[in-house]
Amino acid sequence: MEDPTLTLAVSAAAGTLLIVTAERLRLPSIVLLLIGGILLGPQVSGVLHPASLGPGLETVIGLAVAVILFEGGLTLSVSGYRRAPRVIQRMLTIGVLVTWLGMALSVHLLLGWEPSMSLVAGSLVIVTGPTVISPILRRVHVTERLHHVLYWEGVLIDAIGVFVAVLCFEWLSGPDESVVAPVAAFFVRFLVGGAIGLAAGVVIAFVLARRWVADEHANIFALSTALLAFGIANTLMHESGLLAVVTAGLVVGLARPVQLSKMKTFKLELTELAIGVLFVLLSAKLDLARFADLGVQLVLVVLVALFIIRPLNIALSTAGQGFTRNEKLFLSWLAPRGIVAASMASLFSLRLGELGNPLAVHLETITYAVIATTVALQGLSAPVVARALGVCEASRRTWLILGQRTLAQTLVRGLRRAGVHAVTVGDRVQDVSPDESSLIAVDDIDDVDEDPRLADVDQVLLVHSTGRDRQAFARVWAPHVTRQRCHTWTTTGQPDADGEETPAEPVFTTCQSPAEVAVALESGELTIEVLQTAANVDEPGRFGRDLKPLFWVRGDLAELVADPTNPGPPHGELAVVLKRRVKGLAGLVADVAFITSPAATMRGTVLRLLEEVAHDHPALPVDDVLAGIVEREATMSTAIGGGVAVPHAYWNGVGEPCAYLAVVPEGLDVKGPDGVRVRLVALLVSPPDQAKGHLQALGALVEVLSDDRFRDLLLHQRMPERVARLLAERA
Repeated sequence: MEDPTLTLAVSAAAGTLLIVTAERLRLPSIVLLLIGGILLGPQVSGVLHPASLGPGLETVIGLAVAVILFEGGLTLSVSGYRRAPRVIQRMLTIGVLVTWLGMALSVHLLLGWEPSMSLVAGSLVIVTGPTVISPILRRVHVTERLHHVLYWEGVLIDAIGVFVAVLCFEWLSGPDESVVAPVAAFFVRFLVGGAIGLAAGVVIAFVLARRWVADEHANIFALSTALLAFGIANTLMHESGLLAVVTAGLVVGLARPVQLSKMKTFKLELTELAIGVLFVLLSAKLDLARFADLGVQLVLVVLVALFIIRPLNIALSTAGQGFTRNEKLFLSWLAPRGIVAASMASLFSLRLGELGNPLAVHLETITYAVIATTVALQGLSAPVVARALGVCEASRRTWLILGQRTLAQTLVRGLRRAGVHAVTVGDRVQDVSPDESSLIAVDDIDDVDEDPRLADVDQVLLVHSTGRDRQAFARVWAPHVTRQRCHTWTTTGQPDADGEETPAEPVFTTCQSPAEVAVALESGELTIEVLQTAANVDEPGRFGRDLKPLFWVRGDLAELVADPTNPGPPHGELAVVLKRRVKGLAGLVADVAFITSPAATMRGTVLRLLEEVAHDHPALPVDDVLAGIVEREATMSTAIGGGVAVPHAYWNGVGEPCAYLAVVPEGLDVKGPDGVRVRLVALLVSPPDQAKGHLQALGALVEVLSDDRFRDLLLHQRMPERVARLLAERA
């Protein structure tokens, strides 16, 4: 039954199913779409009948291409183009001419077509297209330079290829073969499409910037306005609507309204639906007998495209640009054609057929032969070829930290100091190493899905201050890394926006909120440090109140700590910790001594510590200072409880307060107010004119030694150097 409604419904459902299946199988989706369309078409199963749509088929193709090109315009970025190597400019000029004229010449010589029709055929295979190259690049992690070249060629060449094809079509379908008329029509079309697209883009950006349209309606408003521009432009001048939607998308993308991220996600979904519908419909429309009609000559045309024209394009475009032989070989191999080429071929075939051109039916044949061969052969073999040529980037499990700027940047620096690859998005780029940037500027991002610096993102941590921001970014990233690998720093009791659950795993719920931590980081009260640990060796008291481990690091892999306040044994050799600085502790403890005598006294312990002070300051009057301390201890003990005593004295021979710590595992003959024997004695010596500094140092010693678990950790140590290191960690 040739029902147009059923044909559209089945093509949409089949296209979506095949795209999802291709993603699961890690195959180029166009391979399955092409096969699926043919199998569902009238020549095999007869489920789909594109002819039943009649003239509406052109309308469906045009609107679907408009959606695809509008989404492409949104992702265009001037900054990204500037970052791309100069080779891109050559590929968009010299490379386009080589491909166009080379294909035209091969069609003319091998198939015997007239020059005008050969030029049209050649123009249809200029484009590579991001819809086919992007999925391949996501599977093949090539070096950043190659990624940029291939991605930006695909993004920018669509518009160029379309308009070269339109120019050729204008010439071929015109009443005469004069060059002036089609060129004039082309420029009129360019002006009409550009002007209407610019106006539509400005309107969309202006309205969204002023929030005249609610955020939940921003997507449909932008899309409907772009499609209106497409319709108006096409009404005024055929085929100018394509430029209109590209221009509108580019203007909106450059304006960067706050809704842009959601718009890109929405348009990407529509684009995939449009690609699925189009490819299934157009594949079902193919007449397989026509491939046999062209025979060996068609095979030769395809081989020339793959092994002569593309390598010549790359050789001329990369000359003098420092590319290695293997890099050139890979660029020469990978040039898959996609949906734009197929759509334009179908449109031109229909319209030239209406004009009575006998070769019109073969335009689709040549174009689809190139598409099928390049996508299947190059797309499927790309990973193997990349590895064989040695152009793969070493796969890294990258952490992406998004949210509150100070906190995100500090976490990234901490992870990178621990040897973990991590990046964040900020207002500017700062280098933490000579050859690699960890901070990617917001204006420097073309598309989070395609930017090669984000291609290896394996885990995402959101540190936003508001529930609305957490939800928005979680919705973008959770589908890419799975919910289990998308984490959000959410303090217990901190609500999500509108009461909705954020699609990410909550972490650090017992810590302060990201906003509070960021303020403390800026004031210097908190800091992010990297500490060495003994993997799987529990040291109760090392972490907790003042040191909260956020990540365990083993090699170049980082693992989130489930509960930083009660972390348990470390799961790596390093820990990235959130440290609360004990004010005044930095550089305070000059030395540590162990006193193992079972009959140790307070006087003997203080004398031992004073001897350590005298070692550093030979002029110290040991006897006089000792007498003063012993006298004070007799009238008012400095034992503060918990087994800690903090005797102190003034002496003008020191330049700043300094402390010397004695660890007495067996305990002294002195007890604190809580009845516990003193086992830690911290002697503080300060210059007489620094009473404020003396009190601050005294407070730091009391604060750090009053932590029961940390104090027990110190008492279990057997090396003075280890005690000093543990104290320094809290400074």
